[in-house]
Amino acid sequence: SIPDEFSEIDVLVNNAGLALGMEPASKADLNDWDQMIDTHAKGTFLCCQAALAHMVPRGKGAIVNMSSDFAVMAVPDGAAYCAAKSAIYSMTKSLALEFAGNGITD
Repeated sequence: SIPDEFSEIDVLVNNAGLALGMEPASKADLNDWDQMIDTHAKGTFLCCQAALAHMVPRGKGAIVNMSSDFAVMAVPDGAAYCAAKSAIYSMTKSLALEFAGNGITD
């Protein structure tokens, strides 16, 4: 949640990044997978959710979510990273459609 003193937030930029063991999916560590998804996808979502709670009532705001080329292209040994970046890509498109009518741009 965003404290009241920041309730007039105009712009949110999500640029979290984490690159854990690029390894074959058959040997991937589940903790690394969880940390990758939590950092990239869940972290981005939670920041968007908190900012939107303040942007929507004001009818304006902008959200910039950074992702990666790997959101739309494959890389060997990068299933977790690609999945996390793809989640940001798809989430951003969905949020843009959902909140465009509220004056929020993605």
